[in-house]
Amino acid sequence: MFEFLRKLVSGTPGGTPAPADPVDYNGFQILPTPSKSDGGWRVQALITKELQGEVKTHQFIRADTVGDRQGAIEMTISKARRTIDEQGERIFRGK
Repeated sequence: MFEFLRKLVSGTPGGTPAPADPVDYNGFQILPTPSKSDGGWRVQALITKELQGEVKTHQFIRADTVGDRQGAIEMTISKARRTIDEQGERIFRGK
């Protein structure tokens, strides 16, 4: 599944760096995809989970920015885990 995610976000315009390594968390996969913004690096990721044979994807984007890419990756993982803990599979509603 990780290869699917990498292909999904690879080749983004503007020279955006490749996504960070994916993280498994409670049956979900978090693929940090920080992007460069005016204030630093934006906290964002793809959160996925296979449900009933179908891969569901949620684009996770926050207003938070961090000065360096690695810091953004770490904050992204932390915030994505918290979101998963709070919402679980509900993050895929309407998708």
